Amino acid sequence: MADDIATPQPPGVLRTGALSMVALAALGLTRLIHGSLVSRATDPQTYGRVGVLIALTTIASLLLPAGVASSTAKYVPYLQGGGDPDVARAAYRLLSRLGLAGAAVFGVAAAALARALFALDWADTAQVAALAVAFSLYSIDKS
Repeated sequence: MADDIATPQPPGVLRTGALSMVALAALGLTRLIHGSLVSRATDPQTYGRVGVLIALTTIASLLLPAGVASSTAKYVPYLQGGGDPDVARAAYRLLSRLGLAGAAVFGVAAAALARALFALDWADTAQVAALAVAFSLYSIDKS
């Protein structure tokens, strides 16, 4: 009876690779459209500032939160597969809390650096912090 049930096959390498390429192309296209809109609506200095601020928030989200997300995706299923769900839940809680704390710390650090580099007002500084935290939380959540 157990032999009658077919186990689902994981997606193939080609399909996964193609989906990743489509996602990267979509990301590139949205960045191109965003860049075109900002450059047409503002001056070159503002366009450069927006690009640097986006890069700064992206880098901040990659420092710790992306690593925590990768660790969560690797170790939590490993621990669950080892037959100890309590340890897996504890690892998930620890990594989630570490990721949230890292998102907050790196978001504030990115905002402080942006404020120091560009003499931003408080509203723009808060927006940089919010973007860095949002990128970080997205990185953590997608794992």
